[in-house]
Amino acid sequence: MRPLPVSAPDPLAFRPEERRVARTDPYDARADMRLYLAGEHLRAADFLAPQPAPDGGYTFRLYAPRARQVGVVLLPRAEARPRILYNLHPDTDGLWRGIAPEARSGDRYAYVLRDLNGVKRIKADPFALETSAPATPLAVLRPLPPPRPVLTREPPRLVYEVHLPSWNGTPPSAAADETARALARRASRLGATHIEFLPLTEYPHADSWGYQVTHYFAPTARVGGPDGLAALIDGLHREGLGVLLDWVGGHFAVDRFGLAAFDGAPLYEARDPSARRHPDWGTLEFDFGEGVSKSFLLSSALFWLERYGFDGLRIDAVSSILYRDYSRPTGRWHPNAWGGRESIEGLGFLRRLTDDIRRRRPGAVLIAEESSNWPGVNDPPLSGGLGFDMCWDCGWIHAARKFFRSNEAGRRDDPGAWSTRIARTGAEAIILPLSHDEVVHGKGTPRTLLTADPERRWANLRLFFTFFLTHPGCPLLFMGQEDAPTEEWDHRRPPLPPSPPRDPERRAFARLLARLGHLRRAGWLDGKAAEAARWIAQNPYDRLVLAYERPVRNGRLLVVHNGSQRMLRDLALEAPGKAWRLLLSTDARVFGGRGRGRCVRGGGGAPGSGLLIDLPPFSSLLFGSPR
Repeated sequence: MRPLPVSAPDPLAFRPEERRVARTDPYDARADMRLYLAGEHLRAADFLAPQPAPDGGYTFRLYAPRARQVGVVLLPRAEARPRILYNLHPDTDGLWRGIAPEARSGDRYAYVLRDLNGVKRIKADPFALETSAPATPLAVLRPLPPPRPVLTREPPRLVYEVHLPSWNGTPPSAAADETARALARRASRLGATHIEFLPLTEYPHADSWGYQVTHYFAPTARVGGPDGLAALIDGLHREGLGVLLDWVGGHFAVDRFGLAAFDGAPLYEARDPSARRHPDWGTLEFDFGEGVSKSFLLSSALFWLERYGFDGLRIDAVSSILYRDYSRPTGRWHPNAWGGRESIEGLGFLRRLTDDIRRRRPGAVLIAEESSNWPGVNDPPLSGGLGFDMCWDCGWIHAARKFFRSNEAGRRDDPGAWSTRIARTGAEAIILPLSHDEVVHGKGTPRTLLTADPERRWANLRLFFTFFLTHPGCPLLFMGQEDAPTEEWDHRRPPLPPSPPRDPERRAFARLLARLGHLRRAGWLDGKAAEAARWIAQNPYDRLVLAYERPVRNGRLLVVHNGSQRMLRDLALEAPGKAWRLLLSTDARVFGGRGRGRCVRGGGGAPGSGLLIDLPPFSSLLFGSPR
């Protein structure tokens, strides 16, 4: 994501009509502050987010150790009431606090700081629970969301990735049930078990898709705020779907009203100037060696799981947290204490994050977007790993795209581009991402991978999706790609409606995906982690034919893919001892093919010495056996 323009607050909106001194806050915050400063506080919003005071009004607490003066400007919801600036009281350990007796739920507020240089700063509350609009420091007063129960769910088997603001516009809370039903219909069609939302923590610029965050405890106002999001998650749970959140823990937006130079100097961002700004995205990187940053981020991650009921988190850009030299040339970064490129502080933070969530939110699934092949991503921290349950295989989609975009000669030169990951062990802990990043910035869409005549293009598309959805691992599909669009995703437009009735090719393709979804729900496509796939010998051998079997919930699955343009007749497969039954041929007429894929001998439910099949160009055959 490229650097984006910096938004600045309008000072006229914060010009108070009255000035008052806040009432004294009697709460003894010393124990909380010791934990917060040490990086040990896991629920910091419970005492730093503004909350109703016992005797009326709201209690405000802000950590700003270098500030000379701190006030909270209150913009009442009722316009007849004046704007009031309450000056807060300094406390020990850099905490400012006080009670504003005039404050009511629904009022807007922002902090006004006089920093260490005497410069006036208008700042958003780092622990705001609701925002009034995306690109503003104004937050909305509200009580903490109630804790949510832990729901027992199976790990993801197919994930449907969604950019909620562009799904159907801005869904108010009244439309949450309909949005949940619409998403559930899409998920059911594919056999998806989980919805994963791109970041929903508030962000100022729509072009960042949510990856440049200003508020780590407030859902973006684009999706109906806290009430709308909570209702949507409840609706998805009622539909039987797990809900995952893409969470950005490595870097944050540079907008002046946010966390950047919060009290006049780096507070949350890295102290080392060479490590402060991310070279790719123009954002500021958290300082994982500082207790304040660790408490802030650990509290945020647990907040979305405990207070909104998300079933798991996908941690963005893990590699940028692990390496000091990530996207930095020689001479632009400093090695660690042992002279290496690894970030000891980032490594410790990730292990602490997964361990704390594992102990406090059992059953939550933790997914790493890690692109560097760091060893032990899915191993427990006590064994030297990072503690994640699953990890994105970012190289899988690049290799697959290279293969499917190549012509016949290119595919024969590098057949390993689509086969090398088939038989690996532990595949069910791997995410295969056909994500939002793969359908933007000139990469095209799956339908545009092969520039050939329309018949071959559709056959290639059917082959690609069958390869994708039967591959060992957990597929992740970005919204709308199941409708075979030719245009790349644009966050300013909702996805196409599914399969227009006047488009027979897309209707046929939709029937293929529906059949694959049915097979997944029936237990034919979900693998077992204990056993890897096994290659099946073929005669005659063709390097562009993949034939393998693997254990699935319903028995055994035999997969045969033909990546060539050749019609292969009487292809012998050594798959003895199983009663194989043909489950699917992508060349079936109902899916838009010619009906040439078939089992010549050895199928039909009786165990035999093998299979003899006809395998059409750019096609797949799937066989199942209950044993």
